Order: sequence, then C-alpha cells, then structure tokens
Amino acid sequence: MHPHAVDVPTPSGGGASSAVDVLRQAQLLADRLRQEAEAEAAELRAQSAETARQRDEAAAELAFTRNRLEDARADVSRILADAAEQAGAITDMAGRNADEVVTDARAEAAATLEAARAEADRIRDDAARQAAETRAEVEAHEGRERAALA
Repeated sequence: MHPHAVDVPTPSGGGASSAVDVLRQAQLLADRLRQEAEAEAAELRAQSAETARQRDEAAAELAFTRNRLEDARADVSRILADAAEQAGAITDMAGRNADEVVTDARAEAAATLEAARAEADRIRDDAARQAAETRAEVEAHEGRERAALA
C-alpha cells in the first residue's frame, strides 16, 4: 500500500468498496500532484540556483571590468602627467636652445664684424701704402721731368 494511502475498514457492502476506491484514487492523485509540485519546486530551485550563479558571474565580471576601468584611468592619468612633464622639459630645452642659438649667432656676428673690421683696416692700410707709393712715383716722375726741362 502507498505510504499516504488511507486504510479504511470496509464494512460489508459495495458502497464502502467504492468509497475506498475513491479515497485511493484521491490519494494517488494527491501523491501525483505532490510529486509534480516537488518536481516543479526542484526545477524552480535549480533555476534559482542557475540565476544566482549567473548573477554572481555577472557581478564578478562587472567588478573585473570596473577594476580594469580604474586601472585604465590611472594609466591615462600617469600618461598625461608624463606627457605634460615631457612637454615642459621640451619647452625648457627649446628655450635654452633658442638662447644658445641667439648667443651663438651674436658671437658669430661679432666674430664676422671683427673679421670685417680687420679686413677693412688691411684694405685701408694697403690703399694708403699704394697711395703713398703712387705719390712717391708721381713725385719722382715730376722730379725727373722738371730736371729734364731744366
């Protein structure tokens, strides 16, 4: 007999047998409904467990993604800070280089000016020497011509 089946004493007569059959069928129906309910509950528990697992997995992925995002933000901040520092260093170096170029250009201009002055002095001295030689030649020539005329 079924564990939940009701054992009803059967008095003599057909009515009691019929009542026992109805009770047995009711018990069988109740057992079947209970089994279906238990199966459905087990399925719902399994679905709930799967949903919880998926939720936990999604939460873990979200946490991982947030950590990666924070790491990326930190990396971007470091990169931008490094770039700003390098830009400042380049600007400073460019300023120093510009100052050096100006200083070098001034020194070169001063050297060129000094060389030009020296060349001008040499040319002036050569011109003065040539003028003196020419004057001396002219005077010597005039002296010879005076002497020849006299």
